[in-house]
Amino acid sequence: MHALVLGLVLLATAPKQQPAPVFVSTEWLADHLNDPTLVVMHVGNESTYSSGHIPGARLAPADAWSVERDGLIMQMPDAAVLEEALEALGISDASRIVIYTNAHPPATAARLYVTLDHYGLGARTSLLDGGLRAWTAEKRATETTTPTPAASGQLTLRVQPGIVVDHAYVAARRRDGAATVIDARAIEFWTGERFNRPMATRPGRVAGAASVPFSAVVAESGRILDRAALEALFAQAGVAPGKPVVTYCHIGQQASLAYVAARHLGLQAHLYDGSYQDWSRRTELPVDSGGGNR
Repeated sequence: MHALVLGLVLLATAPKQQPAPVFVSTEWLADHLNDPTLVVMHVGNESTYSSGHIPGARLAPADAWSVERDGLIMQMPDAAVLEEALEALGISDASRIVIYTNAHPPATAARLYVTLDHYGLGARTSLLDGGLRAWTAEKRATETTTPTPAASGQLTLRVQPGIVVDHAYVAARRRDGAATVIDARAIEFWTGERFNRPMATRPGRVAGAASVPFSAVVAESGRILDRAALEALFAQAGVAPGKPVVTYCHIGQQASLAYVAARHLGLQAHLYDGSYQDWSRRTELPVDSGGGNR
């Protein structure tokens, strides 16, 4: 067989590489810590990092992966800025990435996951289920030294359309019902009993939005709920099996945890990055308050 034809046949019949799961276990990470392509990212600050981190983990400051834009805080960074920061941590197109935090609930780590997913790295990125809390509870090793990342190869970021959406997209889904809009804030913000100034100009929620508080998708251990409990939580909010969801919160961080929970269930998920800070300031857009269907 001609070499070119043989090459094409082999390419066509080669098994496709499966995307990385949204979550990996502490056991998986312990078994792969020495993989040459693995990059572990500790989402936190210098204090939490220097007090003990997973061996080889690189510090990813929680406030370094977002920008303020058009008066909205915690918006997605520009590709060039993110690319420079990731390359400085030794991340390239060949990297397998695992993200964790010591925070509970792990919304900051989820936010970085969504950022990487938005820029096309989601298929090789995972969150450590349970984070540093689970790792240390199992008496696994930590270190306080700062590793020097090896020189990385080329890193290519490509925006994936539809992961991050705006108010117009949310308004359209309210009208056509093609996706369930999920409010990931604490329930008292969903009802309007609490009002988070200055990150909102009107109390309440996106009209018609259901409530799935971000803290409810993880157990006290910090691990994601088991599949049956997570499916029940989303079903209670009116999410039909297989139906896409749009998550939002105050500014997009808590909603990131609801986003990864939905992705973990295999649902198509979108993040309204402007979140209620953006929606509430647009007086032409409707809001609800009070009880009603969660």
